[in-house]
Amino acid sequence: MAGVSREGDFDGINPWAGQVADRAAFEAMERRLWVDVLRAPVLDAFEEQRVELRRFGPVRAAVVAKLRDAPMLNVLLGAAESDAVVGGHLEEALEWLEPLRLDFRVPVSPGGPESIDAERLLEQRGYTAESEIVRYVLEGKPADVPAPPGIEPIELHKCTEGFSDLLADGYELEDAVAASFFDCLPGRDDWRCYFACDQSARPLAAAATMLHCGVAQLAFAATPEGARRRGCHLALLRRGLQDALTRRCATVFADVEEPLHSFNEPTAAARNLARFGFERVEASPVWRPPPPPGADGFGGDDDGWDDDDAGGGGGWDDDGPDDEGPDEDGGGAPELPDLSGPASWRGLRAVRPRSGRLLRLGAGPAVRSG
Repeated sequence: MAGVSREGDFDGINPWAGQVADRAAFEAMERRLWVDVLRAPVLDAFEEQRVELRRFGPVRAAVVAKLRDAPMLNVLLGAAESDAVVGGHLEEALEWLEPLRLDFRVPVSPGGPESIDAERLLEQRGYTAESEIVRYVLEGKPADVPAPPGIEPIELHKCTEGFSDLLADGYELEDAVAASFFDCLPGRDDWRCYFACDQSARPLAAAATMLHCGVAQLAFAATPEGARRRGCHLALLRRGLQDALTRRCATVFADVEEPLHSFNEPTAAARNLARFGFERVEASPVWRPPPPPGADGFGGDDDGWDDDDAGGGGGWDDDGPDDEGPDEDGGGAPELPDLSGPASWRGLRAVRPRSGRLLRLGAGPAVRSG
């Protein structure tokens, strides 16, 4: 019955009793998420938006070059990994990105072996940390939280027009842009996508979860302003956890973007996670570049992009945590990936943060509570 604890919802679903995911596994999921999202568009949209995935040693750049004011979709991962700074790879990646006049994000994990060096380099180049990605982890069975009354999560099994409309508001993206990247996530391997509907079956909120190799990432969720405080996020969270356990995931994690140093003021999304037993394990500052010299902001007529050398996505192709992929230096002619099958890999999201957005659930994600 709606509104009461559904005893047994999580009973009889035993998580896989294998190795618990560690930081390396989370970072691998982060990479996989963003490759999946940026490879989701049909080929025409992929080329039109100038999607580029490049690798610089342990550093990965995920870029939508036409969306210079959409830092959610422009991200640099691996800045704190071993050899990222010492080997010159982070600096090389920044020198490639900065002429594109993009507003992008560089999360720096405090658990990374070169986190201090990475932050020093970013500060020297004029970058500032404006928010942080807080990682919440659940290992084992979640608490049995009562289902909110009048809200029913519905799973989407195929490319669904309109799925992106609800996410667009939460991530401050234009509807057409969001449609390119999110509408085709439902039905893809490793993804579970949902609407939260009212009693008349009207969609009020949306969410997406990625499941891979025994780990689940609560990736995206958003509730428009008019549908908040009705329990949409809580209902979507319950459903995502049930499916993760059914798929024998030993670990579930979520990344929430919050204001810096907000430990004593958790967002609504963070409070919902805590109700299910998630624990806060890490807060990664998110660094952003200064506006280009002589400009009021990012963008402009000259995007710094050489059309003859442009392409879509060369460089990563991480098919798993242990696959290092081709092109160690990230160079060479860009190559369009095969879009016929499931893509590869995650992340973060962002925009000048409004508190409470769950990312990917990562750098990922932005998610607003319902």
